[in-house]
Amino acid sequence: MPRWMVMWGIALALYAGCKGLTYRDVRRRRAAFGRGRLAGYLLAWPGMDAAAFLASAEPPPRPSAFEWVGAWTKTIGGVALFWCAAALAPHHPYPAGWLAMAGILFVLHFGVFHVLSCAWRHAGVKAQPIMRNPLRATSLADFWSRRWNTAFHDLAVRFAFTPLRPIIGVVPATVAVFLVSGLIHELVISVPAGGGYGLPTAYFGFQGLAAAAERTRTGRRFGLGRGWRGRLFTVGVTAGPAFLLFPPRFIHAVILPMIADVTAARGFAMVRTDLPSMLRIAGVLHIGLMCAGVMMTRVVDMRAHLATLPPFLRQLFWVYYGFIGLCLAAFSTMTIAFADTLASGGALARAVCGFLAVFWTLRLIAGAFVFDLRPYLTTGSRRFGYHALNVVFAYLPIVYAVAALRR
Repeated sequence: MPRWMVMWGIALALYAGCKGLTYRDVRRRRAAFGRGRLAGYLLAWPGMDAAAFLASAEPPPRPSAFEWVGAWTKTIGGVALFWCAAALAPHHPYPAGWLAMAGILFVLHFGVFHVLSCAWRHAGVKAQPIMRNPLRATSLADFWSRRWNTAFHDLAVRFAFTPLRPIIGVVPATVAVFLVSGLIHELVISVPAGGGYGLPTAYFGFQGLAAAAERTRTGRRFGLGRGWRGRLFTVGVTAGPAFLLFPPRFIHAVILPMIADVTAARGFAMVRTDLPSMLRIAGVLHIGLMCAGVMMTRVVDMRAHLATLPPFLRQLFWVYYGFIGLCLAAFSTMTIAFADTLASGGALARAVCGFLAVFWTLRLIAGAFVFDLRPYLTTGSRRFGYHALNVVFAYLPIVYAVAALRR
């Protein structure tokens, strides 16, 4: 049996065990619920808060159209990431493995699971998304307890943290929960890979120690649990040592064979990866961004805001805005006209694509961490346009990165 099938088999077995554990716990409370609701919880919902799903009498607010579109956008974006990983794998297997894992994460945790959450809440069942904007976390405590995979958090708090806290205290219990998480990830990652034992546990042990340090007087003095310092600390601690969680052995023994087997399947083989065509699509999308830039001035009432500034600053803004438009027009023209050259793998082509990949990656980061457009997303069309732009901003750096890494 392929190692990637072993991975999914272990993951499903652990998932089934956790579901059974939470079901047994809610039965002990003698909660009343129907068989249909129970079947939905066990088979069609990844969350682990059985009491809320099965026995909550208060119906949750229904998801908005904005949330529905966002959930499906992330699902489709995850498929696109996996598709790009398949195109990159023959040339740069290790980066392709990471890109494929990101695609799987978006398809499942951020995408399909969010779609299921929307569907259950639409039906009146309390099923909150298990991923809740992790990029906006301002502390490790916020990231791990309220934003990242809340299904495991619900389980860990009830069956590990709560029993341990009166015995060993809050901080040791917190570190212990992280170590338990590390052991679970050993089963899903190290065992199928046949190597890298201890690295996932080391990753989560480091998370626990960092979370404890965040609570200390020194950590509070440096502002590690709030504001931009807390956000930077959270990103560095969670993303920096990710190579421990997913060591090279796991990438090469599990993820890359999975990419090969999936892309060799009959249905996937119908999709031909044509990098020049993908680049031409990117060029056309630049034109869409220029149109969106023109429309944005009306959406945010740019002229009224600029009217309060001195004439020189108004002129400076419009000059810069115009030059940004010229840059987009140049990127578009160059990508459409020279798509074959950019996809050839030459030194200059790779340099240009590398620059564009970095450029659009930084724009994507700015959109996630800097801009707050919620006050302007007041209509369905604006919300749809916002999600469409996010898809574009995710597509551009991926395609240009694939071209930059091609040889």
